[in-house]
Amino acid sequence: RQQLPPQHTMTALFLKLLSSSAVATAMAMTTIKPEPSRIPASKVGISQTLHVQDRTMLGTLSVPNIGVGTIAWATQDSPDSAERLQRIAAASKASGLDFFDTAERYGATGRSLIPAALKGLGLPIDASYLGGDCESNLARWGAGATVATKFTPTPWRRTAQSVVTACIESAKRLGVEQIPLYQVHMPDIIQPFARFGVSDCKNELYWDGMAECYHRGLIANVGVSNYGPTLVERAQEHLAKRNVPLASNQISFSLLYRRQGALATVERCNELGVKMLAYYPLAMGLLSGKVPPRTRDACADLRPRSPKQPHYTTRTLCISFRLWPPNRLTVVRAHILI
Repeated sequence: RQQLPPQHTMTALFLKLLSSSAVATAMAMTTIKPEPSRIPASKVGISQTLHVQDRTMLGTLSVPNIGVGTIAWATQDSPDSAERLQRIAAASKASGLDFFDTAERYGATGRSLIPAALKGLGLPIDASYLGGDCESNLARWGAGATVATKFTPTPWRRTAQSVVTACIESAKRLGVEQIPLYQVHMPDIIQPFARFGVSDCKNELYWDGMAECYHRGLIANVGVSNYGPTLVERAQEHLAKRNVPLASNQISFSLLYRRQGALATVERCNELGVKMLAYYPLAMGLLSGKVPPRTRDACADLRPRSPKQPHYTTRTLCISFRLWPPNRLTVVRAHILI
């Protein structure tokens, strides 16, 4: 840690965050809880010298190059989950990590997703809300920060107006009049009758809905997620016809996941001027140095595993990151702007 040059402030902050199991949990989606930290909870605070000053522009937003992802922020995990996550949010904001990314379905339980699944089969069930409580929690925990959220394509959302309706409801749960960054969570790939030769791709309808939200002032910036190089270009062209800029594309990207079209997507987005957000930059915790081989290879761990997979320590991770230009540094789960 002491060998890091001064300009690698983001890496130093990242290492400091890893010293706290409480904070690290927020940064990586893990199926097994990290080993308890030896550092007392009262000592978890982040030094003022590591306050994030490395920021970038995401559309019209000034955000830190490290963001906080909330896909694992489920308050139902344990009785103290809500209090623990609230402390994580407070510590993040105090350190300058004031960019949170969520989605309307984050925090949902399996039971709350059942109506949505039945609706997808064509049953007359009201599933306008996908059941997550993360947006509502961030209305309190993320107050004063920039909170981005997402629209989830589903088979029953068939019009541009469905995007507008979902956007309005998300804004209410977040407690804001305008969502800073609203993203299409994924391409319209949920086609339950595709095996019978029946498909109904609604990507363009969703883009029209995003444009409508933008022109109504419901959202400040439009983004997409999980789009490959071809689809992100199509989305940008379609939105441009309605004078709407495409601000970002969010994909899975890490030192262990740079293929499967990820690098091609990064390159294309750089050419198009679309900012890239990387989720799972620590490979769901495998690159955090907090997952020992015995835990990683346990049957209960659902993450991809292989006997040949090396055990990455914090030191190894730090050396790897030093190979990257500082302005392209990819650290912490949440969303790092590439």
